[in-house]
Amino acid sequence: MNFKRIIALFLVSQMLVMNFASCSDTTVDETEKVSEDTAAVETSGETEPAETEFDRRSVSDELPEITFGGRDFRFLVNEGEMFQLVSDDDSGVGLDSVIYDRNKRVEDRFDVKITADYQLGTESQDIINNYASTGEHIAEVCDHWHRMGLSPVCYFHWLSWLDIPHFNWEQPWWNKEANESAYIKGKLFTVTGDLSVTSMQDTWAIAFNMDLIKDYGYTADELYNTVFDGEWTLDKLIEIGSSMYKDVNGNGEEDLGDIYGYMCDTTNRTMPWVTSIGEKFFTITEDRTNIEITLGTEKVYSALEKLCNFHHNVIGTYSLGNQEEDAVVTNKQIATKEFVEGRVGLYPTTFESCYTDFTNLEFTYGMLPFPKYDTAQERYLTVPEYDFSVYGVPVTLPMEDYEMVGVVMEALMAESWKTVTPAYYDEALKGRYSADETTARMIDLIMDGRVFDWGYQVAIYLTCKFPYLFCYQINDNNIDLASTMAAGMEDNVWRIQDVLSFYDD
Repeated sequence: MNFKRIIALFLVSQMLVMNFASCSDTTVDETEKVSEDTAAVETSGETEPAETEFDRRSVSDELPEITFGGRDFRFLVNEGEMFQLVSDDDSGVGLDSVIYDRNKRVEDRFDVKITADYQLGTESQDIINNYASTGEHIAEVCDHWHRMGLSPVCYFHWLSWLDIPHFNWEQPWWNKEANESAYIKGKLFTVTGDLSVTSMQDTWAIAFNMDLIKDYGYTADELYNTVFDGEWTLDKLIEIGSSMYKDVNGNGEEDLGDIYGYMCDTTNRTMPWVTSIGEKFFTITEDRTNIEITLGTEKVYSALEKLCNFHHNVIGTYSLGNQEEDAVVTNKQIATKEFVEGRVGLYPTTFESCYTDFTNLEFTYGMLPFPKYDTAQERYLTVPEYDFSVYGVPVTLPMEDYEMVGVVMEALMAESWKTVTPAYYDEALKGRYSADETTARMIDLIMDGRVFDWGYQVAIYLTCKFPYLFCYQINDNNIDLASTMAAGMEDNVWRIQDVLSFYDD
């Protein structure tokens, strides 16, 4: 069954059973119209042009005129994610100020007070678990890491978002890929969207040095057009990455300080590849009631063989593998330094680097998506790193607060999409998102291809870490994925069924 139709049916059911919210919920006709309109958009294979901030702010969130008497809307969050939820910067300059303005608009409109808190040394979902077990209610919404998303679920401490009114899941500020992946057995325990700045900054892409590639016969326009023409494939990446090398120190060895076409920390920066080539670790059955392990396909084995060879046996590439746990300088820091100092043509990284490591480069850089497997693949796909924010509602939430949570979360997601997201891209890319049409189109293409695989949530329960296996195999230069999978298959099939029991009524 189509996910949008399932969501629509649940929304309709909420309108029928929740009398206190019935005056302001979306009607059946409106819900069906949104689904039909969205389906029409999805059937078009064209990439939409980048939207301007003015265009975004003209989109209505269709929320009711309602106020909540100055009530507190409390987030519980990890310390590192506080920045995306609250700010006291009213200077009018920078991302923090945009977040401050977003919250003030929502607070003034609905008469609420938005706050966020964390406990040093304790993860947010663990705090919720501790309090929920006693029945004490300390927050309306929990912002927690995606990879820990099933922790409250296994203790039955999350409400399903489908029990909360006023959400329009077809709006652009909700991440449909993430929310569809999390929808199992009629329940939706975690959601994400544009409120989660970390889901943008943790998204994997490939940075490239526009100046360096010119020395080897390539231009930025050529690479961009290769992407837009649908020809940016794994083979094309290997071709370009292996065509650049210079022995800078003249010692006849490939070592740090030389110029490379491609450099990678293989301990984690190969994580996006399974998604990038259009495959999945796990596949949810059509009826949304079961999970199948689907990693071992012919395409996966073919890509693994190519990528092991590319990372370990090709002149022009340099890979950094396992380190001692107490290493003073990490592989990520080493590889980033080589790119920042202008010695690497193509470098897999997340958008966080744009905001931090790439702020004072002496060359011009651009961002490309991870490549497709081949030209037959329809879309460019990627993933965020596993610590981006998703949101859950504690089971302790009083029913009289359901409406406030629905209204405020929908508004925060909408206002984030309208102002925070463009501001983040602009600040990270030094204004090029709003000023340069090609850059904006490329960034939108990458972000539109994000896939939020449920497998990263279930990984903590598995003895054989399927979502990380492909990464481990590349790091170890081991193409025998089948044997690695077989070693833990029986136990993990049992564990997946155990996890699915968390979704039973």
